[in-house]
Amino acid sequence: MSAHLASGPQRRNKRVRWQTRAIDRLASATITIGGIGTIVAVSLVLVLLLWVVWPLMLPAHIGTAKTFATSAGSTGSGQALAMAPDEYRLLAWRL
Repeated sequence: MSAHLASGPQRRNKRVRWQTRAIDRLASATITIGGIGTIVAVSLVLVLLLWVVWPLMLPAHIGTAKTFATSAGSTGSGQALAMAPDEYRLLAWRL
């Protein structure tokens, strides 16, 4: 055997260019920010789901119906020609 092989592996000069180190640090920072952003986004989706589902876990309750006084209108008769609520039953109209 040769003396060169018997002495063990040769040490390699491990000089890395500054551009390579800068790109490596930029990539590492980008991956870290992306990972943290993903964790935050998933956490916000969980909070949104809990916000939406939480009322379903509360006991149901029934309140009294509300009545409103109406004006006589332009006809002066006080009779309504037509009445209907909106699609969400929050507002009503009267002719």
